[in-house]
Amino acid sequence: MTADDTYGWPRTPGNLVSVTLAPNMATMGASGAVYGFLGCMLVDLLQSWQILPDRWRQLFWLVLQIVAFMLLGTMPYIDNWAHVGGLIFGILASIVFLPYISFGKWDKWRKRYVSAYLHAHACSIFPETVERGGSK
Repeated sequence: MTADDTYGWPRTPGNLVSVTLAPNMATMGASGAVYGFLGCMLVDLLQSWQILPDRWRQLFWLVLQIVAFMLLGTMPYIDNWAHVGGLIFGILASIVFLPYISFGKWDKWRKRYVSAYLHAHACSIFPETVERGGSK
């Protein structure tokens, strides 16, 4: 079993964004999934913020990696839309599906509200994105 078989499924939303925003560009690869994992790492870092040592250093290096990889995506023949879509999907999916640590009653309800809102928003946007992507 290859890494693409195991971890390749998160690239699908990145590719949907790519098909929607750049319909005439041929793309391939699992880089959208890599950006999805970077988005997941960002959300995990922010949700565990209160218990992490050197949190500002970790945030700096993660944001630096994301920015550097996005700048590399501006090179010719690299589909940056798949990268952006993978990052956004990784952030949204990790907010909805990752288990989280709650620090008090307010924090618990705030995270549940954000999760429910993002889940409803994603469910309402996904059919429209698929419909527009398939009609071009």
